[in-house]
Amino acid sequence: MKKYQEWINSHKVTSVKAGEKLDVCDTEYIWCKATVELVIKNACRKDLLYLHYEGWNRKYDEYMYIDSHRISPLGLYTNRRDIPVYRMVNGQAGGGSV
Repeated sequence: MKKYQEWINSHKVTSVKAGEKLDVCDTEYIWCKATVELVIKNACRKDLLYLHYEGWNRKYDEYMYIDSHRISPLGLYTNRRDIPVYRMVNGQAGGGSV
């Protein structure tokens, strides 16, 4: 059980600074790279992150709490080849795994 908990903890983001990149699951359940544009600290809740998806228009930017299940350390999902991720081809997004 201890190894399982260590594995779970390795998939969580506990602190981040503006400018850092993360793996973020978008609203279509596709993992993307995103940049933390802003970290909003709050004494009553976890940090709120303003995220910009790499290669996408700012209209898709999102706010998410740092403990969201949709946020993971950079590369945890976007470096995998067995799950769908967006890939930019000639400046255009293409879905699916490569």
